[in-house]
Amino acid sequence: MEAKYENDFKVGITLHTKTLWCKQQWQLVANGIFSSQVVLNVIVLILMLSQMVASKVSSAMYHSGWQNCEAATVRVRRLLVCAMMQGQKPEVLWALGIVPLSYESYVSIVKSSYSTFSVMY
Repeated sequence: MEAKYENDFKVGITLHTKTLWCKQQWQLVANGIFSSQVVLNVIVLILMLSQMVASKVSSAMYHSGWQNCEAATVRVRRLLVCAMMQGQKPEVLWALGIVPLSYESYVSIVKSSYSTFSVMY
């Protein structure tokens, strides 16, 4: 009886050691995946912020003091109108050519991935 207990105990220790090894291997794989996800999220946030800044370019042009140009007012106005029209066109980034990368789509992706994570966890 004691020999069987000792043998089973050794088997349990061996299985636990293998489980810890598998956990370490998974941790190595998961670190790379999670790190790349963090980098990807930061890149997407930077792109979203650059789109937000770009949306304010036309109003910044309007408030740039163009009315103080006395000699070339008509020419400056035409140039300003063309530049403002160009600045008001929204630039859309596409993910895989399918999903437009906007703040709304980013929030929905983050919400759905968090929901999936919370259900699986």
